[in-house]
Order: sequence, then C-alpha cells, then structure tokens
Amino acid sequence: MGGISENDRDEILERALKSANTKHQALADGLIRANVYRGNDEIDRSFIERLAAKALQEGWGDAALQTILFTIPSDPWAWKLAERSGPQVEKSYWRHLEPFGLPKAGDEAIEGVKRLAAAGRAHAAVGFAGHLMRNNPLPSALLIQILKDAAQTPLDEDASGNAITMFQYHVAEILSVLDRADDVSRDDLIGLEWLYLPILEYSRRPPKVIMQELARNPGLFVEMITAVFRPSEESGIKDEPPVNLERAQRLATQAYRLLNLWAVVPGTQEDGGIDPAQLDAWVRTARKLATEKGRLDITDQKIGEILSAAQEGDDGIWPSLPVRELIDHGVRSRHIDTGFELGKRNRRGVTTRLPRDGGSLERGEAAYFRKMSRLTNVEWPHLSGILDRLAKSYEHDAGWHDDDVERLDW
Repeated sequence: MGGISENDRDEILERALKSANTKHQALADGLIRANVYRGNDEIDRSFIERLAAKALQEGWGDAALQTILFTIPSDPWAWKLAERSGPQVEKSYWRHLEPFGLPKAGDEAIEGVKRLAAAGRAHAAVGFAGHLMRNNPLPSALLIQILKDAAQTPLDEDASGNAITMFQYHVAEILSVLDRADDVSRDDLIGLEWLYLPILEYSRRPPKVIMQELARNPGLFVEMITAVFRPSEESGIKDEPPVNLERAQRLATQAYRLLNLWAVVPGTQEDGGIDPAQLDAWVRTARKLATEKGRLDITDQKIGEILSAAQEGDDGIWPSLPVRELIDHGVRSRHIDTGFELGKRNRRGVTTRLPRDGGSLERGEAAYFRKMSRLTNVEWPHLSGILDRLAKSYEHDAGWHDDDVERLDW
C-alpha cells in the first residue's frame, strides 16, 4: 500500500468508516477495494468478514456497514452479510442497491427480484425482471406479483423521463411473456391490464384481454357504466354515497378510459366475424342490467358507440350484417342511434390537410355514407336513415372547411 503499514491502513480505514463525512466514506470505499480485489477478479472475503464483524461489534454505525457492503458484488454471500449487519442495515442495503449489479441468471437472479420487491422497490424489480427475461425464464407467479406490487407503488418523485419510459416498456414486455405462458389465467391478465391501462394504451402490447372480456361479459360492461355515470332522474334510483370518494373517483376515471378504448363488438369471433345470437343476447342482457341500475339511456348510447366499431360485411356494406339486423330489426333506441353516430365520428380520429384543401376529406366521408345509406335503404331502412344523417353531418363539415379556405383570401 505505497509504504503505508497495515496498522496505519487499518487506523485510517476505521476513522474514515466511522466518519459522517461523505468524502471520508469515499476514502474508505477506495481503501477497501484496493485491499479486497485481486487481479483475477476474485475478492478477499476474509478481509471483508473481519472488517464487517469489527464494525458491527464495536458499533461503528450503519453508514460504515453500508460502505463495506457496497464495495463487494451483490450475491448470496453479500446478502447474508447484510442480514448479519442488522435489520436497518439490510433494509437500507436493498433500498439503495443498484439492481443491475445483482446476479443475472438462475435461482440467484430470481431471488434478487424477490428481495427488491420485498424491500418496497417493485418498480426496480419490474425493470430488472424485464432485463433478465431476455435470456432467463422467470416464474409467472413472480412476474404477476411484482406487476401488482408496482401498480400500488408510486414512482419516485425524482424518476427521470427515461426511467418512466423504460418502466412502461418493461411492463408491456412482461405482459407479452405472460400472454404466452401456460400457467397464467385469463383473470390474471384482465386484472393486470386494468391496473396498467394508461400505460398499455400506447404500448407495443395494448390491452386486449380486458377488451375481449367486455365483449363477452355484459355484467362487466354495466359495472363500468355504473362506476362512471349516475342513475337517470327518470329511473327513480339513487346510489348510496361512496364510502371512499377518492377511490370511487379513481375507479370512474379508469372505467371511463376503458370504455373509450374499447373497440371489440360483442359477439366477435376469433376470425373477426360477429355471431348474431351472441350479439343480441349480450345487448339484451346489458340493457336489462342497466335498467336495474337506472342507467338504461347512457348504456344504450355506449352500446351504439361499440356497434360503430363493426367492420364492413362480406358484401362490402358497412356495418356488417349482424349489426345491421340488430339496429333495424332487433333493439330500437334513439340513444343507441345517437351513440352509433357519435361513435363512428369519433373513431375517425385526427385528420391533417393543407391550408387550401377545404372540405375534400369530409366530402369523401359524406360520399361513403351516402353510398352505404343507399345500399341499406330497402332491407334496413332505419339504419339507412342513420347513415344518411352521418353523410349530411360530413357535408356540413365540408362546407365549414370550405369557408375557412375562402376566409384566407379576405
């Protein structure tokens, strides 16, 4: 050690470790590493064991033990040393440990993920697990648990934008792995998609199982309606005030987001077709449940909105045949009609145009719906009227955009 005797080294090291000065702690870190690491990347464990035992026995303080622990690789031996250092030291060790210094494979890697989560670092556990999954399979139960834990834990206030982006990325990647797992239930996936709905909305792995469940389960659909909307005055039904207002507001926000994202028409099959009997049964059950909750009108509107997500039929007519039949010959409701019109317009999304394009885009939409109105006029006259109104609304919008162009020359 450059002429410094072992006694002098040990005295300097002890004084530095006992100090509350961060510079002295950094000096201690350097002294330990200089004496512990050998040329072949092995470490002198006996030196660390003796130093940690003396620090613990003589009461050098938690900071001293922390400095010692962070000079060595994070492996099961270091974890046991942290345990022997006392609960406070062990807790602080796992709270401040850099996750990517943990073992990268095998049972030790899995244990590292578990210990991060147990220390209240679920977000770090998700990130580390997402990194490990590239080369190491992880138990599905562990992945599910850390995702649930992370959803209940707020991100650090000082988390960088990159850290947030990477967390969102790892959540989507873990869900993609769980999609392929044989030991993950549909309910587990639905629950996780519900928890991470805002994150998944724009991810590479959008919410899909919960969307399918809405299309299969009218009870869940009405539950979401009930969370967002109050009973109509005409129904005479009054809800009890929520026990936890903040929780009720969070639920309403999430349910509203889910309903807006939903684009799977009830009765949709794996091939994309719609089973008319399933669609009809779903709609009738949903309306019955909504009536019991005093929310039939808004439920009808939301039914109309989801019906507008239908594709063209095999005959080239929009919407597909089961939806045409339902609207014209199944359930008649002006609120369904309104929702159908609103839903179709909203699904158009954002448009872009040059300053002098005027209403050309809207005229194209109007022509399309005018054509669909003609094609449905004989067999589905009620639907034809709705399509005609859509055409007229786009013609009106086209005129408005044309007027904008004229005003450019004023």
